[in-house]
Amino acid sequence: MAGDWEVDVQLLLEVADDAWARLLEGMVDALAEEPRYEIVPTATSNSPTGAVFSVGATLQVTAGTPGEAADTAVAVTRRALRSAGGPADRGVAEITIRRGDVDPRLSGL
Repeated sequence: MAGDWEVDVQLLLEVADDAWARLLEGMVDALAEEPRYEIVPTATSNSPTGAVFSVGATLQVTAGTPGEAADTAVAVTRRALRSAGGPADRGVAEITIRRGDVDPRLSGL
């Protein structure tokens, strides 16, 4: 039986702080057409060097297991990053999974 999960994903990535604003907007726009997911982009910056070293998102996902939820969240975050014109990430830095309520608007109910 499917469960509702909230998943935080952080991907290792090097991008200048000034490019982050463009990626943030692009990631949100990339998923605007995909109503099954809600994405809230996040970044961890190494200011004052001007380099972002972790880019990620919080997603609401319906999946059968926490592992499936994590796999889906990583794939969706990477797809949003690519659609926004971001570079390839260098791997997953962190994943946090919580059982939660998915907004019914996201599941088409």
